Amino acid sequence: MLSFLAMTYLGVEFIMELPKYEVGKTFEKFTNKKGKFTLASECNCLPGYIPSKDVACKTGTEYICKRLCNTGEPNCNPLTDVRACY
Repeated sequence: MLSFLAMTYLGVEFIMELPKYEVGKTFEKFTNKKGKFTLASECNCLPGYIPSKDVACKTGTEYICKRLCNTGEPNCNPLTDVRACY
């Protein structure tokens, strides 16, 4: 019983601890630290997206994430719904 109370206390203390970052700044950023992704295996995409070559890239081969669409989905456009690799 005592160990349960100790673990509960530690859990509550952890939850109540304020984040150690300045107000107004985001804590987590999803930015591309590598620069440009030139291999499809390096390009990680969100679920529902696949790595695809960026045809607008003028400096060689670069990958972006394009959305996968079902054939019956009327509001899905795989050409305009793209995201960056992470």
